[in-house]
Amino acid sequence: MSVLIALELQRSVRLRDQVLQVQFRLEQLEVRNQELSEALELAADPRYREGLVRQMGYVHKDELLFWLVPPDN
Repeated sequence: MSVLIALELQRSVRLRDQVLQVQFRLEQLEVRNQELSEALELAADPRYREGLVRQMGYVHKDELLFWLVPPDN
């Protein structure tokens, strides 16, 4: 009888550990999902997208790109 109690206790502990691991992973995935949702909202804004491509050096048609050289000290 004590063997069955010990086995059930061990199973219970293992199950509790698995539940804690799954809860932790769920929290991580919820945080990641929130980050991706925020990035998706930003990507929907045309001004944000234009800012990104301008940072990469793209310009509109008929625009000139000037490189500013800092003066010598």
